Amino acid sequence: MQTSRYISAPVLAPQVASRVCSDVLAKWSAALQVSSTSLNASIPDYSPYVCEVFDQDTVKEAILSRSWSDFASHWGALSRQLSLVTGACEQVGQELSTLHQTAFESCSAALKNGKTFITVVSTLQLIIVSLPAAPKASRQKLISQHMAKVSEKGGTLPANLSDYLDQELRRAQGKR
Repeated sequence: MQTSRYISAPVLAPQVASRVCSDVLAKWSAALQVSSTSLNASIPDYSPYVCEVFDQDTVKEAILSRSWSDFASHWGALSRQLSLVTGACEQVGQELSTLHQTAFESCSAALKNGKTFITVVSTLQLIIVSLPAAPKASRQKLISQHMAKVSEKGGTLPANLSDYLDQELRRAQGKR
């Protein structure tokens, strides 16, 4: 029996497919890393004037006077990219979180930071703009709806904002 010095196609195909998948995942991981870094860089350091000392004027100037629609779009795009990459990995039987741990972790952290920031911005909008303009009778409903949405979306609030909303909710319930 004579053996061929060439590897047959069925033997070579899985090796080529594995290498191609690995190369594609490496490129996707690099793209996720860049997007994650960019998203994190676009979040202002709001902690000094939101969490440590609530400075309403600085909040209005630094956060509420700006449009965050591009940020929200970037966050949504990164979320979809991670879902697509993770889905593609599952289809080929590979796990992104084990193959490209750094990219997966930084992307997940950026998405979490982005979600927290979006939650903070919407809460500041409620506290500084919506509640003062709302009739006292409707404040309880506004706060309750906002807190339900935050909970539903898995957002987190800094303790001082959460405490303020709890206090305002109790105050609104007491006046009814």
